Amino acid sequence: MLRITNGAGKSELITEQLVATLEAILSYESTFGYGPSSKLLRTMLDPEHAHLSARPWVKRDKWSDAERARKDALDTIRKGSIQTIASMLLDQLTYLTNGEHQMHQGVRELNATFDQRSVQKTNSGHGGDPVATRSKRPAPSNWGGAKNLTISM
Repeated sequence: MLRITNGAGKSELITEQLVATLEAILSYESTFGYGPSSKLLRTMLDPEHAHLSARPWVKRDKWSDAERARKDALDTIRKGSIQTIASMLLDQLTYLTNGEHQMHQGVRELNATFDQRSVQKTNSGHGGDPVATRSKRPAPSNWGGAKNLTISM
């Protein structure tokens, strides 16, 4: 549904997909005698969990503090975006404002990671200046005799 809201996806399949979702929930209920728990449903709908569970080689605990801060900021932006979209579709002004606030908070957090990177570059000796990180070639000692060139008029 989010892809359809974004202008992608196949809107003509939404009924079929909703029926398949309901059938899966009813099948779960008939198998276990109760419906899926709120925790299970939240986990199933958590984009970060879905993304990482499909990539078992990604180890979040191995991320640097900077990587984790950046990923957390992006996650905050995503969650705020989803809240904003849902609130707009349901015309829920309070939740819309909360979602926008969350998105802005995520942007501030993301900007802070860039600021922190800039400080780290400054402290590493090249002041965040990309030119300073380039290797410097020595100037040629002889420009083909041009230094002895005399121009007469």
